[in-house]
Parts: sequence; C-alpha cells; structure tokens
Amino acid sequence: MRGEPMEPLKVDIADILGERATQIEVDAFVDPGVLVSGDTTFTSAAPAHVVGHIINAGDGVILTGTVTARLITDCSRCLESFELELSSDVEGLYTTPDKAEELPDEQEWEPIGDGILDLSRAIESAIRLELPFAPLHAKECAGICTRCGANLNEGTCACPEETPEGGPFAALKGMFSESDVESHE
Repeated sequence: MRGEPMEPLKVDIADILGERATQIEVDAFVDPGVLVSGDTTFTSAAPAHVVGHIINAGDGVILTGTVTARLITDCSRCLESFELELSSDVEGLYTTPDKAEELPDEQEWEPIGDGILDLSRAIESAIRLELPFAPLHAKECAGICTRCGANLNEGTCACPEETPEGGPFAALKGMFSESDVESHE
C-alpha cells in the first residue's frame, strides 16, 4: 500500500539542455501526500522543502540536494500522534530513452520530457528511505499497559504489579519433562 501519490514537482530545464556542465538551482516546496510504510501511515504536516542543483552531465541531467519533510504519524509504543521531522539526500538521473540504452542495466533513471523534469519520484524515494520502521515520539516513551491500555507516559495504571506465579512463562512450565530439558542442554 503506497498511500496517496505525491504531487508532481516539475522543473523546466530547457535552458541547460544545450550546454554540458550548466546547472539550475532548485529551491521548492512539494506536498509529499500520504506515505504508507508497513502498517504505519505518515501524513504531510507541511510541504516538503527541496534544495539542490540540476546539472547537465552530457548524457543526461543529475539532481543532487536535500529534502526536509514534516510528517504526522502515531508513536508505535503509546499510539499518540506526533510530528516527525526528517531530512534526506535526494538524487536522480534524468535522460532520454536513446541515451538510457548506454547506461548499465541496474542504473535507475527518469525520462526528460520536453525539457521538463518531474522530481517527485526522487523526492518520495528520499523521504521513504528515512521513514522509521517503528516511529517513537520520544526514546523514553513508556508505551501503554498491555493489560488495561493506559498510556504509561501519563502515569502508572491501576493494574496490579504482581506477575503470575512462576513469571510470564508459567504456562509453559508443564509442557516439557525434566528429561526433555536435560537432553537439550
């Protein structure tokens, strides 16, 4: 599941296509939309800021820069929504299909269409690389009580603190005989 697509960020590069080593500065904002990674949804809190250069490399143009994004997601421990700010390097290679035939098979590239580049795929890829697998609003987040669901960041819950007799693995105690345990040691 990908979420909502990122809005296009189109840049006119017609001025640099005729001369190698010329460049254009990029300083733009784009809405990253809704990104889904695993079971976690990240929603844009503000437009992502992209700063970089597009350089004519002869056989194509190269985008290099950074993207900074502010996203809203839920903490994986306490389930509270919070804003996450991340920054990532953004890179992209853009060329024409005839010149792309000369590139190595594993080289990723995007087409140059009528002197216009759409930077959105490179930006989305850069943001996705920085998305945390299990986002936390704070490293010291205490999470929620597994018995009553109370947010332990707001204080202790009313659940008794005693563990069942024999600890959390007491139910497994009768599953193996002493001879089974000794034979695996």
